[in-house]
Amino acid sequence: MELGLDFVPFSAVDGRIYFSVDRPATYLLGGSLMGSDADGIRLFQSATLFDLTTWTTLFQAQQDARDVSDTTLSLGLQEGNFDNQLVGSTTGALLPGRFYFFEYRSVLQDQDASSTTGSVGSGSFRLLVVPEPSAHLAMALGLLVLGAWRSRERPLS
Repeated sequence: MELGLDFVPFSAVDGRIYFSVDRPATYLLGGSLMGSDADGIRLFQSATLFDLTTWTTLFQAQQDARDVSDTTLSLGLQEGNFDNQLVGSTTGALLPGRFYFFEYRSVLQDQDASSTTGSVGSGSFRLLVVPEPSAHLAMALGLLVLGAWRSRERPLS
């Protein structure tokens, strides 16, 4: 999900995605928020990945940078000059039979009410779910064994 934002004097983008997986999978989280204003801005970014079945936080990050002119906040790092919170990892395992949600929020706020320049920002959040390679490996091994077994049954001419 890509965000392209022009802010005057305040703008926010947020959302929540509910999902489940039908086989073991690995999640990879990423994202960034960039903002620019010569008179100073506030950038705020948060993201949460939560297991609704076990009521467990898999990942939670929050960064807050205030009165900055050009700043980038990267998901999973602690780059805010006002507040940083980080729990969990940007990579981990998702299990079948469980329900999850991914929630995100980005804010850009002009810190100077008399500012004559506009605030500009852009950002993105990524949640990538990758099936476990072991499932593919097991299927490939099974096909090889089946092929070898079938070739042994054929009479030689």
